[in-house]
Order: sequence, then structure tokens, then C-alpha cells
Amino acid sequence: MNEFKVLNDRKRRLSTRIAAVVFGIGIIVLGILFESPVGILLGPFLVWSAFFNKYTLVNEEGITVYYDAVLFKYKEAWLFDEVSNLHRETVKDPRYIVLHFTRRSLSKRLIFEKEDAQRIIDLALQKNSKIHFEDVD
Repeated sequence: MNEFKVLNDRKRRLSTRIAAVVFGIGIIVLGILFESPVGILLGPFLVWSAFFNKYTLVNEEGITVYYDAVLFKYKEAWLFDEVSNLHRETVKDPRYIVLHFTRRSLSKRLIFEKEDAQRIIDLALQKNSKIHFEDVD
């Protein structure tokens, strides 16, 4: 089974995660010192957000976005049957292709290596021949 990892999933740097935890704890401490319910409530969310991860895969079924937020895991799937439009956008770097998938009024802009992008286009059109495919600039 072919799975293609999206290249534009942004990973947070370790320094960003550490800063979020430090600031979150600082907000909690200040919230306690100043008896501010806002700080006491917002601080834990900032700490929690430091551990949030997201990644996207394209496979035989469609596009799947995985969310891992420590306390819960969530998966959002766009099946190829639900995709109505697929646009290929060429970018300055010839190694990469941007694919725009549209489902209802929503759109996802995903970056792939050129070879993978062509295989994804072929797979999507094979799974759903009703997809409107077009090259865009």
C-alpha cells in the first residue's frame, strides 16, 4: 500500500515547545499570585499546546490528517470519493509540486515531491473519475 507524506507539515522546534511550556507555567503562576482566573485557565492550554502534533498522509483511500494532542487523538479523512477538484500548481523549485484538493467548499494545499505528486494524481483519478483535474499557475 502506497502512503505519501506531505512535505508542508510544519514541525515545531524544540525551543518553541520549551518556550510555550515556560510561558504557560509563568501565566499559571501569575494567575495564582494575582488571583486571575484567566491566567489559571489559559496557562494549562498553552502548556498543552506545546505537545500538539499534526501530520498528513495520502494513501489509497484519500487524504488523512492525524492530530495527536496528548489527551486525545483525532483523525480527519477526506476520501477520494468526496474530492471534487484537484489542481496541480507548479512552483519555483522544480523538485516539488503543490496539489490543491477541494471537497465541498473546503480546500487543502499540500506539497509533494514531483514523482509522488504524479502518482497521487493518477491514484486520485483512478479512485474517482469524476474529479475535475486542472493545471493552475
